[in-house]
Amino acid sequence: MAHVNKRRTQSGELRYDVRYRGPDDRERSRSFRTRRDADRFRSSVEVNLAGQKWIDPNAGNVKLEEYATSWLSTRSTLKAQTRTTYEDQLRVHIIPHLGRLELGRLTPRHVREWHSKLIANGLSRNTAAKSYRMLRTILSTAVEDDLIARNRCQTRRGCARPRPMRTAQIARSALVLRVRQIGCRFRGSSQRFVECL
Repeated sequence: MAHVNKRRTQSGELRYDVRYRGPDDRERSRSFRTRRDADRFRSSVEVNLAGQKWIDPNAGNVKLEEYATSWLSTRSTLKAQTRTTYEDQLRVHIIPHLGRLELGRLTPRHVREWHSKLIANGLSRNTAAKSYRMLRTILSTAVEDDLIARNRCQTRRGCARPRPMRTAQIARSALVLRVRQIGCRFRGSSQRFVECL
């Protein structure tokens, strides 16, 4: 499993190295300034290795731009118009803002700030939601490919679509409109009727 080694750097500072072997049998290490941080990391590595949830820390070093481009190229069943729409969303809304980040370094905060910036720059909520859903799908595929442990798209209402009107709301709106159209005949009574609804 994993173990912690204590060492001194050339400048005399204490460091704690966590060494472990991954499922691929390669030895890896990571350094920490405190023993507590090293022990915490060692414990999480051991739990992940035992539960077979371990993901190579270097796997997420792929830039989002590179992964998204390869993701799109593997979607062979897309219709031409859908492919064009996806390419445009990547080119205009996702890659300029997040493309240079490595998948493993992408955080929910990056996603929230990106989504907020899209709307603040005047992009419609519907288009921002479409871009968010596309990013979420790309990151879900990265999770399936074992490049990252979890999807970073966790923004509340990030992909919310406007709710369609319910049938009762549509019927009421149509009735109110009709009563107002004929309201000139009933004047006061039509206004009271509308208010009663």
